[in-house]
Amino acid sequence: MNDLKDVGNLRYLHLAENRGITNDGMTSVGTLRQLRYLNIGACDINNQGMVFLPNLVNLEYLNLSYCNRITEKAAPYVQKLNKLKYLDLQGCIKINTGGLKKFEKKGLTIYKP
Repeated sequence: MNDLKDVGNLRYLHLAENRGITNDGMTSVGTLRQLRYLNIGACDINNQGMVFLPNLVNLEYLNLSYCNRITEKAAPYVQKLNKLKYLDLQGCIKINTGGLKKFEKKGLTIYKP
């Protein structure tokens, strides 16, 4: 993930289904302040891997689908994303209906069938 240090203007990043992406690697993603779209669905991260999220001040779309280790404890990090419009939590089996409420905020569409 150190390769990301030279792409500060990156707007779209699709890392889905990459089990090599871990909590440690996500710290590099946190440096991409211009990022608007991030898909880290089915990556091997948990709540600790979400601490980088508040740095992504321009993020509008976040896909966490099938991140089976994510729980409602990741919600405070998501809540700090003021520009976030869409959050995909499909297949996040550790987030139940009560936990889903912690992610909700005005202007945010959450997909979790």
